[in-house]
Amino acid sequence: MKMLAQTKDTPLNKFTLFPSQELPHTVANLLERIGSRQSILYKLLSSTLTLPEKKLSISLKMFLDESANRLRFFMLTFDEIVVQASLLKNYDVPLIKNLFFSFPSFISTSNALAEIFSVINLLCDMFTQLKNNIENSEVPNFLKDFIQKSIIFYKQTHVVLNGYLRTFKVQKSDIR
Repeated sequence: MKMLAQTKDTPLNKFTLFPSQELPHTVANLLERIGSRQSILYKLLSSTLTLPEKKLSISLKMFLDESANRLRFFMLTFDEIVVQASLLKNYDVPLIKNLFFSFPSFISTSNALAEIFSVINLLCDMFTQLKNNIENSEVPNFLKDFIQKSIIFYKQTHVVLNGYLRTFKVQKSDIR
């Protein structure tokens, strides 16, 4: 019990993502924008997508479900980063966290895929900006690694989704 009391509030056992206790406004702004876009993307991926003339292909449905599951884990980790960032003394405005938007239960697949594609492009750009903004700062390697893995996830999702979008364009032009 004595040992627990000794280590309870020591600075050595506290994990801080931003050791300088000062969060640059550009980083805070990026965290806010990334959080809101990830929430939008999660809602889009979790929506029921249908095409009037055809049912959603099984492979596309599996891909979207897996992307939503992976995104959920990224969002949970990102939420912890946002909590750490919003607790900093020099940042008064609360960051957007867990936004919930109401989407219709059925969305046209081609429109939804195009929207998902554009949000993924935006998230790739924002994570790359975040990576560049914290590259030379004193943040732990865990955060830099998480950002790099996020970029890889979004780029991989981008490539696969681009293939599905091409398939939809070919199917539309091939209708006789």
